[in-house]
Amino acid sequence: MPTTRTVEFDPLLTPAQVEQVIAIVRAQAPYPTYGEGREQQGFGAGIPQRYDAARNFVLTRAGQDAIAQLAARTNYFRDTFAYEQPLFPEIAFFQQLPQLLTAAQQVTGKRIVRPAIVYLNILVPGQELATHTDVPEFRGANRTREPEWLLVAMHHSGLFERWRRHIATAVSWYHDCDGGEFVYYADGPAQPPRLLPVRQNTAILLDTDSVFHGIAPLARRGTVLPPIEPGVRLHRDDDAHWSVRRDGDVRAVYDWDDLRLSISWKAWCFADEDEMRLNDTHTDDLTLERILDTFVADLRARGTITSRPDDDVLAHTILDEYIRFPQEGLPRVCPSSG
Repeated sequence: MPTTRTVEFDPLLTPAQVEQVIAIVRAQAPYPTYGEGREQQGFGAGIPQRYDAARNFVLTRAGQDAIAQLAARTNYFRDTFAYEQPLFPEIAFFQQLPQLLTAAQQVTGKRIVRPAIVYLNILVPGQELATHTDVPEFRGANRTREPEWLLVAMHHSGLFERWRRHIATAVSWYHDCDGGEFVYYADGPAQPPRLLPVRQNTAILLDTDSVFHGIAPLARRGTVLPPIEPGVRLHRDDDAHWSVRRDGDVRAVYDWDDLRLSISWKAWCFADEDEMRLNDTHTDDLTLERILDTFVADLRARGTITSRPDDDVLAHTILDEYIRFPQEGLPRVCPSSG
C-alpha cells in the first residue's frame, strides 16, 4: 500500500464526541504523574523507564533550571484508558474511530489495523515534554515486561526489525493552547523540526516510534511550577478548576482552559493475516536473552566491547550506543505540513 508521513485532522470528532471525551476525562480524575511508571525488575533494574529521554532533557537544559524544577517540567500527568481492550466502556468509541483506522493504513502501508492503546496526557502551565521517540513493541517484547528505554534502543538499532510490531499513533487535542505546540522531526533528526499549533478537536497521526517529537513549553518556560514528584495527583475540583495536590496539600490551582489535554491512540498494524497470526500465536517471539545476545554481538562487531560486561555496564552501553537525539537549538523551525 502507498504511504504518507502524516495525516492531520481538523476536526477529528463531532461536537457531541468532544463533549463525551471531556466527560470521560472529568470522570476518571484524579491523575498520577508519568514518573510513577512501572518499576523494572531484573535487567535494567534501577534505571528509570525513559532514562534516555530524561537524560537528554537534562543535558540540553543544563544550567537553565535546578534538577528538581527540570523534573517538574517534564513530569506531566498520565493515565491509560485502554490497552488492547477498553478499561471502561465509555472509551470504546474512541478506540474504534474509523477515520483513525483509515489513516493508520495510509501511514504504515499495512492493511490490517488493530486498535490497542488509548491514554491521556495533561500538562499544566510551565510544563513541556522532552524530545523522544515513543516506546515501540516487538513480538515477545513490550512495555509490560522489558525496560522502555531498551525497547527504544532496539528499534533505533535496526537489529530487531523482523520482530517489530508496527504502531500507528494519533495525538488529539482538546484545548486551544498558549504554547504547548507539538514539535516533530518529520524530515528526520538532522533537519529542523515542524511545530503544529494545538487547537481544540484537531489531531495528527504518524509513526511516533520512529519520528522524534516533543511538546514545547505550555504558557511560558519561566512559569513557576509547584513541586511535582511521584505521588502528586491532578484533581478535578469542579468543571472549571483543577488542582495539583499531594495528600491534603494543595500546591496549585488551575483553570480548566489553562491545561493542555491530549488523548493518544495507538494501533498495531499488520500487512496481512500471516503477519497477524505470527504475532498472535507467539511462534516467533523474542526473549530477553536473545535480545541481549544480539546487542552484545553487535557491540563486539562495532569494537565497543570485547566481551559481555555485567548487566549494569551493558545497559548503559546500549543506552550510549544506539539512541541518537536530534541536535538541539536548531536555528529555524519548519512550518507545519498543513
